[in-house]
Amino acid sequence: MDEFSVLGCHLCECPFFYSVFELASHFIKAFEESIAELGYVSGSSILYEHGFAGGRLERLTDLAKELVALNVDAIVAGNNASISAAKQVTSTIPIVTTYSIDPIGTGFIASFARPGGNITGLTGEVTAETWGKRLELAMQVVPAITRVAVVWNPDVPGMRSAWEATENAARTLGVTVQSIEVRGLHDFDSALSTLAIQPPGALLVVADPLTYARRREIVVAAARNRIPDFYSFREGTDDGGLMSYGVNIPALCRRADALCR
Repeated sequence: MDEFSVLGCHLCECPFFYSVFELASHFIKAFEESIAELGYVSGSSILYEHGFAGGRLERLTDLAKELVALNVDAIVAGNNASISAAKQVTSTIPIVTTYSIDPIGTGFIASFARPGGNITGLTGEVTAETWGKRLELAMQVVPAITRVAVVWNPDVPGMRSAWEATENAARTLGVTVQSIEVRGLHDFDSALSTLAIQPPGALLVVADPLTYARRREIVVAAARNRIPDFYSFREGTDDGGLMSYGVNIPALCRRADALCR
């Protein structure tokens, strides 16, 4: 399925919210197992509520509003799209992030030492410069490439800085980068067709809710067209992609429980 969901849970009369995908159920499991280790029992001292956005990022804000209407005490947001949605609807309820990208550059926090506002938590990408490193690794694996395609969603906070970091690294490395923008589910067919018409020397996939949810299609398209593909999440390689470079997201989900105590 290509859907991702919003999960609300009531923990000892303290509801939480985070955004996940049907294809990322192991993230939910990691968080719930960690909460259970604290002694909370699902269906008793903790209750979970799911709402599915059907792969449409624009629905996240409405889903966040619904959970805020429950008078929650804290919000756990799993990625930049859900963090942004939660931030739009509340400036007072604490928001705990499990996987943010460039939280300072996106304006989510003022600094790591003093976040300010109502957002705190964990990050998988301290700055967008990590994407330059991914391009460097791709060049080491496939040194003969001259053109790299980047699949990304410019509408998600933090993604433009990731694209700019990739562009900067490309200029230094002497390669051309091709932007393949996917703003919604309707963009994926044309994006994959682009790969078939003019296959690049390598493919970088910027992590966001859409690219994560459709990663298997991307992996298949890359393999069909013999394109080396690189991801920021290990699930890309678990599904057959060539290489990934990034944090262990389930581990971050487990650590988020400490911030919710």
